[in-house]
Amino acid sequence: MTYDRIAEVELLLEADTSRTGIVWRYMQEGLSMSQMQERLGNATPPTNETIVIRALRDGVNPQSPSTANLASSKIRSWVKNKPLSNELRQAFDTQLLELETPGFSGLPATTIAQTPSVPEDPRPFTIPVDTDRDVLTTARREQSRLRDHLLQGRSEAECDLCGALLPKDLLVAAHIVPRSELDHTERGQFDSIAMVACLFGCDRLFELGYLSVDDAGTVCISAAQGDLEDELADRAGYHCGAHNTKTAGAFAQQRARFQA
Repeated sequence: MTYDRIAEVELLLEADTSRTGIVWRYMQEGLSMSQMQERLGNATPPTNETIVIRALRDGVNPQSPSTANLASSKIRSWVKNKPLSNELRQAFDTQLLELETPGFSGLPATTIAQTPSVPEDPRPFTIPVDTDRDVLTTARREQSRLRDHLLQGRSEAECDLCGALLPKDLLVAAHIVPRSELDHTERGQFDSIAMVACLFGCDRLFELGYLSVDDAGTVCISAAQGDLEDELADRAGYHCGAHNTKTAGAFAQQRARFQA
């Protein structure tokens, strides 16, 4: 089998129960930094975790000594505790040699120009007395595959609820019916359970019932006032790109959740 670092690391991240794994799964949901911060209940966004994930997944070392130390610590933990392939273990060993070289202060000169930097959070952070907490979470193991299935290799696509043509990093695989209400078999029926939704509001508006799709595939809006009414009006009457005979039942089930 051909070694694929990214695929191996992503599988490990999906099953990882640490804060790093949780942030990874939030990233797969397409959450913004502020949304992740809100879910985590922290005073600062998880910027460092995204940098560490990049080091793990793509082998890109952080550019500052502080985040380099974080990446080094996480890689050493994985080497010690994770079931790694020999190839990934060797790649991590090589990466650690660079990260832990005295005086290391960023990427090698040959790669700095090619890799965009991620800004550090400039706000001061007060370390609490107890810096750890136990979190129990379940990995959405099919989520990245569902998104790949919907995008079909496209670098950009239209939001199924508003029609905006956007880069793929501004789109998410949105479940029509909440994933928690689907059984194991249903979660694997990719053509029947999900659509592409944008991060400019459609994903959340649909999730909360402000948007729905009727039996004809037309996007409908709920009663709203003020700026929200104006925002919803722009979407009313659009023909949902994901509505078909396979998804119609799921859209009907979503409507029923908010009409009860």
